[in-house]
Amino acid sequence: MKITEFIDGSEKLVSELGEWPSFHDDEVVAVLLDREAGLDPEEKASMRLSIHVRRHEQIGIGTSQYHLSMNKNMLVHLVFLGVHDLAISNFGVQNVISSLEISVDASGNMRVASVSIESSWGMEGTFKCKSIWVEAIEMLPLAEAP
Repeated sequence: MKITEFIDGSEKLVSELGEWPSFHDDEVVAVLLDREAGLDPEEKASMRLSIHVRRHEQIGIGTSQYHLSMNKNMLVHLVFLGVHDLAISNFGVQNVISSLEISVDASGNMRVASVSIESSWGMEGTFKCKSIWVEAIEMLPLAEAP
């Protein structure tokens, strides 16, 4: 199963970035853990990750005018439902992701995703969940050129 088939709303992020991202060098800016009393016991625990995503393009390759220009600046809000086996650590003032890996076990009639957040600096963790959705993509202003 392709990961984009498992994640509801993944097409929104793929449309913005051209592919499902690894989130390399992006930053977790917020984590919200929630336990809703009204949900089915299997779906009670959820987690919302807000990830600051920046993309750059190379300008003037091979010239003295070479520089990187930001062409994407956004907050991506991912929601994980039915979270269990959660272990996260080192959330701090900067939480740069090396990679966010998601693998899906679709054996039988139950699908479970295993998520691993590898850290370059700050927060890291692992957990399992029953479903994932792209809740929102907030476009942020691009930095002004100097």
